[in-house]
Amino acid sequence: MMKKLLTLLLLYGALVFVLTGVCFGADYVYNFTPWDNDLDDLDHSAAYSWEINMTGAVDSTNAVSYKPDQVITSMVLTFDDIYDNSNDYNNKIYLSVLVSAGEEGGKIKDWDGLGSYEEDRFIRNGDVDYYHDNRSGYVNYFTNDLNNGAVSQLNVIENVVTQKTKRNDIDVTFTPGVNDTSGTVTIVDKAASTTTTVSSSGVKDLFEWARDGVFELGFDPDCHFYNRGISLMVYTSESTGASHAPEPETLVLFGLGLLGASAFGRKRFS
Repeated sequence: MMKKLLTLLLLYGALVFVLTGVCFGADYVYNFTPWDNDLDDLDHSAAYSWEINMTGAVDSTNAVSYKPDQVITSMVLTFDDIYDNSNDYNNKIYLSVLVSAGEEGGKIKDWDGLGSYEEDRFIRNGDVDYYHDNRSGYVNYFTNDLNNGAVSQLNVIENVVTQKTKRNDIDVTFTPGVNDTSGTVTIVDKAASTTTTVSSSGVKDLFEWARDGVFELGFDPDCHFYNRGISLMVYTSESTGASHAPEPETLVLFGLGLLGASAFGRKRFS
């Protein structure tokens, strides 16, 4: 009888693994880096918009292409070996999200819907737009100097290290809110070993505007920042319209039912 009970438990464990395993394979990660090197040199006299186009992006782990029905669960923006070359300890980098205007006449238009390549007030290099920002002081160029297009400030990175020998890695994680509320921004400063989490209404716009797979991140550096690269990791899962795995309570009840049925069967057989 013990052998039969052990076999039943093993079968139940395998069933639980199979049922919950659907969730294991439902998470995907997409990695994006700029096509050019504009973001390696964030100049205080400029502002930059980086277009993220997830259309056709492939998750390297599962070899699954991004689809709009996937749910974006979080994003992580990473600055690799960044430092402020101006030696200003009050330095700032304003982060914003912009609605991408898409294409028109075969040309990719700017986020404000006006420019395409040689037009408007910017210079296009690959997927990064360069804007002339001559305003002094600490002001977000995208939320204050342009009146076209939808823009929302996400957060401000402050007090980046000012010594080249102490280049720093900074991770900025964007997490959506619950029931369409304001999300959160978590900044991990690896050199200072600090973690800061704040609420941001801009995060709500970030995830809403990214649903179609095309959006832009705005960078307005108020100081001069060098870095070895900037990347964005987008984490998604399958649509949550229907549960892909039973709740733990359901699995427990199901297991107890199997054990009860087994005990009843043995009693009836004996």
